[in-house]
Amino acid sequence: MFTGSSQQCIDKVRADIQDMKKRVDKVVVLWTANTEMYMLPVIDSMSDLKSMVDRNVSLPASVLFAVAAIEEQVLYLNGSP
Repeated sequence: MFTGSSQQCIDKVRADIQDMKKRVDKVVVLWTANTEMYMLPVIDSMSDLKSMVDRNVSLPASVLFAVAAIEEQVLYLNGSP
């Protein structure tokens, strides 16, 4: 489990992805955790999401992993309910 600000958590996941990229030909992030907290307001755009990360708004872990995957340009699949 990661601790710290939203950006720190994203950075840790990105570091893990970067490390894995050095070992394999392709990286896919598959999220399969349990159902997470219900979140309002809905994230309407990338700029809204970036603002929420910058302000350290509480975000579901799946969102933080998705941001890290997007920033590392790897496929992200959400397989949780």
